[in-house]
Amino acid sequence: MGILRRPVGSSVLVICLLSVSGPGISESAEAGTTVSISAAARIGAWKTDLWIANVSSRPASVSLCWLDRDSPNSTTDCVDGIVIEGGVVRIFPDVVAGEFFMAQATGAIQVRSSTPVGVWARMYSESDQGTFGQGFEGIPTESWWDEGTAGSIPGVISGNDFRTNFFALAGGDGATLRVTFKSGTDAFGSSVFELGPWMPVLKNVANFLNLPVVENAIGQLVVEVVAGRAVFGGSVIDNDSNDPSTLQPIPLDPVVIPSPTLTPTMTPTSTATPTPSPTATPTPSSTPSSTRTPSPTGTKTPTRTWTPTSTWTPAATWTPASTWTPGVTWTPTLTAPPQTPTLTTTPN
Repeated sequence: MGILRRPVGSSVLVICLLSVSGPGISESAEAGTTVSISAAARIGAWKTDLWIANVSSRPASVSLCWLDRDSPNSTTDCVDGIVIEGGVVRIFPDVVAGEFFMAQATGAIQVRSSTPVGVWARMYSESDQGTFGQGFEGIPTESWWDEGTAGSIPGVISGNDFRTNFFALAGGDGATLRVTFKSGTDAFGSSVFELGPWMPVLKNVANFLNLPVVENAIGQLVVEVVAGRAVFGGSVIDNDSNDPSTLQPIPLDPVVIPSPTLTPTMTPTSTATPTPSPTATPTPSSTPSSTRTPSPTGTKTPTRTWTPTSTWTPAATWTPASTWTPGVTWTPTLTAPPQTPTLTTTPN
């Protein structure tokens, strides 16, 4: 892949910062010169806007690099020659088309700068009712999750009303991530991601964890960095409106990391048959992280059967007290009308 250079006169909005030391810029964004947006896209009605804030007093020499989703990116397409003056915020509307000249693409964006910068993106869709979408904060590589660390993504909902996507971006040496869905103290599935260098992914949680179809499974994703370095997060989406909300991860104490071998049974509320996660193989020597006892693998024989204690017999039957017999029959009486005899005389 070659180097892209932004043509002179491209559409870019510039905003001056009144203060470069305010709380609007995260401390993590000031720590490094390479900042990444883990999820970006231009597909269907969805597009992405990008903001870059130069939080220093010196001009920043910036390159924008595109990372294709679901594939390693050992080399990247970069847009060089962008200069952002000190204390200035520059906005790149519809950045996938405007800067990378792609009509359709899914992936991630890496911002390389000579000075500390803050980076944000908004991925949104347009309709007759307006726009709706979600924001993503750029994370500098110095603040990524290292090997041996773990984070929790709370607020995960998967079911009939909502769905949740998991997104992640590996570092330059790749990464291995183990992702487990946890509800309460129980774990309901675990999956391992092997990511190549600078490889972004975005997956539906119900699909890659083989969660059963339930009304709404509510919980958290526990993400363990088994190898390498990575940044990750989540997005919960309303199934009716497709309106998404970003879920940010928080550090997790290793003591509460669920055992990846524990797979209790989640009872579905529909007729769909749950499929066990192929990566969650029970190990007899492991110690379950919850107090629930898993069901045995063999056939369970009931210890008691139910026998009715009595049968129901009707107390009596109903017999009509009498039958009706007509006592008399009615016979009409015919009476002939009276007749007057006619006397006929013979004249003499």
